[in-house]
Amino acid sequence: MSALNFPLQRKQKVIVRQRLGEGNEGQPYEFVVESVSPDEVLLLPVDEKVDIAKIFTPGEIVTGFVPGDPPYQFQSVVIRVRRTYLVRPPYFIPRPISMLLISVPEQVAVAERRRYFRVRVLFEAKVAFVLDEKGSITDFYPVTGLDISSMGVGLHIKPTHSIPIPRPSIQQQVLVTGSLPPVRPEFPYGLPFEARGEVRNITEMGTGWRVGIMFTSIDRRTQDLIVAWCFAFQRRLKREGLPILDGEVALDEIEAKEAWQR
Repeated sequence: MSALNFPLQRKQKVIVRQRLGEGNEGQPYEFVVESVSPDEVLLLPVDEKVDIAKIFTPGEIVTGFVPGDPPYQFQSVVIRVRRTYLVRPPYFIPRPISMLLISVPEQVAVAERRRYFRVRVLFEAKVAFVLDEKGSITDFYPVTGLDISSMGVGLHIKPTHSIPIPRPSIQQQVLVTGSLPPVRPEFPYGLPFEARGEVRNITEMGTGWRVGIMFTSIDRRTQDLIVAWCFAFQRRLKREGLPILDGEVALDEIEAKEAWQR
């Protein structure tokens, strides 16, 4: 699909669907754009009787369709469902209504590519090495997560005298679990994840190894949530004026968290 750069505008009609995984989408719901800010879009449901709080979950990715010539498609992330009161003719009496708050969509092409963008962030993780074709594994070893995308993760593996972690090898199969830090309001409790992967690159470090792992088996829902978390994390950095790291993430966890991960 070609790149389309368009602003959502107030009073524009938008059709929103949930992404259910494996190329499937949920039932379409019609909305009208109520307001637009640099980071968020507030959508008013056309059918005010629809309980959107039971349909859309904060942090999930949704697809949108804007009718027109040409029509536009985009991806966005649900921030929350906001309950408010509206005054509309002919009664002019305040009525309670639920409205959907989503992130501002980017160009379609950019939104698709960002599934593969790495977000540099320090987080707690564990890794186990697959020993044979039968699936036997080592113990899980504590490691430090350095970056993540929907396609893989970067880890700092640091052996110690008390925890002699074996040296990883290229194409070695591993199991990874981790917990991404909280990002409010979408992920107030963080995001745990687990996946199977393959070691694709290893960099020697004075304190161990920096290992790049490509996911080879991960739940599609988890993969979508990682994308949503990355969106939320980068939006928070921009909103608070904190730097989005361009180089390798610092390994001084305390310094890094004080700088941009509070």
